[in-house]
Amino acid sequence: LPGQGGVFENDALSFESEGAEAETLGHLAALQRPSAGRVLVIGGGVEGLVAEILKHRPERVDHVEMNAVLPAMVRERLPAAAAALADGRVVLHTDDPVRFLRNAPRYDLILSGMPEPVSGASNRFYTREFFAACAGRLAPGGVLAFRLRAPEHLWTRPMAIRNGAIHAALARVFPHVRVLPAGGAVFLASGSPLDRGPEAPIRRFEERNLDCRRV
Repeated sequence: LPGQGGVFENDALSFESEGAEAETLGHLAALQRPSAGRVLVIGGGVEGLVAEILKHRPERVDHVEMNAVLPAMVRERLPAAAAALADGRVVLHTDDPVRFLRNAPRYDLILSGMPEPVSGASNRFYTREFFAACAGRLAPGGVLAFRLRAPEHLWTRPMAIRNGAIHAALARVFPHVRVLPAGGAVFLASGSPLDRGPEAPIRRFEERNLDCRRV
């Protein structure tokens, strides 16, 4: 497609500019809240998470990116994807997410767009300790959300074991956890009850007049 681009890290595709993963994660999480308020985006900002969450008119978005080269590269080669990072409500932090969370303020939404848990470097963002750190920075009723690649129709045994272990770690920290099929598995967690039916999210979707391709 004209204008489509892909970003590779360590010879592996990180994201491509026409994907809808950021849309499904960002909107399904934000529609659980009466308003977006203050938002923390951990990774995934240049992939589109920041752009999608801005559609919910948040007060402020803190975006934590470990790789300082990535935003600069995207600004140069994918200007449309990087435009959201220049929004006045967005503050970019180049830092380790775990270290940033130690002194972070409280947020209404925390969206984690970190890579899949396939290495020691990324596994630490799917542990009980990391989820507890996020829970400690959520305002009352706040929601933590992240996404894992997973077919909607059939999970292999290794995938079921992996996703089940992550769900168990999440449930040890949060009393309310939901997993939604949305081109993968979107995990939602909160200290307060999450919407069980579609009525409230649909009403918020219509009130916010969202422009989406998939959600």
